[in-house]
Amino acid sequence: MIEVIRHKRGATFRLRRLTGIPLEGCSVTAQARSGNAVTDLAVTILYPARLGDIEIAASAAQTALWPTSLMQADIRIVHANGEITYSDTFYINVLDEVTQP
Repeated sequence: MIEVIRHKRGATFRLRRLTGIPLEGCSVTAQARSGNAVTDLAVTILYPARLGDIEIAASAAQTALWPTSLMQADIRIVHANGEITYSDTFYINVLDEVTQP
C-alpha cells in the first residue's frame, strides 16, 4: 500500500515511524525529494533504540522551500555491521498554505 502524507508548505514537518528494526549502533538518515529539490530530514532515534522508533523532521523554513508537488521520501539505516537497509518509499503531498503571515 502506498502511503501519502499531506503537508502544508511552510509548516514544521514531524513524522514518527516505527521501523521494526532494533537501532542500537545504527546510523539513520532520511531525505525527501522531488526533481532537483532535495531535503535532508532530521532523524532522531527515540529511546529505547531497541524498539526501532524514530522521528523524522524538517523545519518550517525548510518546508517553505518545498515545491507544491508529490515528494518521495525514505529512511536509510546503516547497521553496526555495515549492512544497509531502506524503508519503503512514502510520499509527501506538499500543498500551498492558505493563511499567510
